[in-house]
Amino acid sequence: MTKQLVKFSDLGRMEYASAWNYQEKLLNDNVRIKSEVRNQQSEEKTTNYILFVEHPPVYTLGKSGNEENVLMDEQTMKNNGIEFFKLRRFLRFTQ
Repeated sequence: MTKQLVKFSDLGRMEYASAWNYQEKLLNDNVRIKSEVRNQQSEEKTTNYILFVEHPPVYTLGKSGNEENVLMDEQTMKNNGIEFFKLRRFLRFTQ
């Protein structure tokens, strides 16, 4: 069995949306490569990643989460510099 290489990146401190978009780009690049390999248009290999990143204060609410369970209102979060994102699995976030 061949070991796959993993690319490590320390992204430092980054806004949640920017980090999400960067991860989406990496994913889309790998999906494109897999498609090209499958269609015999390329022999390029996909890349595996480990990303370290720190976000400013942020709350995320998953697909099955309920906004009624969030204990701060939007204005309180804004006043405290806290971002809020409602996420849908495998889809882009909504802000």
